[in-house]
Amino acid sequence: MAFKQIAVLGPGLLGGSIGLAVQQRGLGEVRFWGRSEERLVPVRAAGFQASQSLAEVVTGADLVILATPVAFYEDLAVQLMAIGGDFLVTDVGSVKGAVERGAGQLLRQAGHSFIGSHPMAGSEQGGFAAARANLFEEASCFVCPEASNEEARALTQFWESLGCRVREIDAEEHDQVVARISHLPHALAAVAARVSLRNLAEGTNGGGGLRDTTRVAAGNPEMWTGIFLENKEAVLAELQRASNEMMTLRELLGNEDEAGLVSWLAESKRLRDRLS
Repeated sequence: MAFKQIAVLGPGLLGGSIGLAVQQRGLGEVRFWGRSEERLVPVRAAGFQASQSLAEVVTGADLVILATPVAFYEDLAVQLMAIGGDFLVTDVGSVKGAVERGAGQLLRQAGHSFIGSHPMAGSEQGGFAAARANLFEEASCFVCPEASNEEARALTQFWESLGCRVREIDAEEHDQVVARISHLPHALAAVAARVSLRNLAEGTNGGGGLRDTTRVAAGNPEMWTGIFLENKEAVLAELQRASNEMMTLRELLGNEDEAGLVSWLAESKRLRDRLS
């Protein structure tokens, strides 16, 4: 693999899983940076070098991975610029346009290489305790290079070595796609939780459908607030489409349109069956 020294900035679910996957596969050395000494204790217990000193973690790295919440990327970019070094920077954020215009632009202006990444392998759980070495196996991963070049190919190889199926995509198109396939489903899960679970005594009697539908609503609220705001326009567009579908359902039900309901539900089933 092109990257033998990897610095992961943020020992959460995704960052921790990257480290565990690289460690399990013997692909290179991973060092972790974290803001809290408390969060670094389990990282060291897992056999990794970890420090609150960014310079200590980054010095000598071939690849630096931003794995904190996206709101911290620009500050980390400024610190990386001050430290210097010959490394490629990527990230694991759920939004790419804002990252490109922020941290990505800062790094490129300073002469550093930046290529955005987004492995579609999250969970409602968080922290290093939830990390696992097989998180990325058969997961899709978007890579957003400015142009196809040697660094983009090396980054693609890196994610493939962790088990990902990689797709190169423009940053703005990425944000539109994930608004549909990730951000909207999370919003709808939150809506379902607010409505279906407003009486907890009733919710405890729910079956697997209720748990499956609302599962991702248990995700970190601060993180998802950032994601929604950073991808606001694309998310709003998908929420409007969802609202239109709800209005259609209301009209079909209000009119007792049995044939229309069957057709509407059948189309929903057909689309979901194609995913299996």
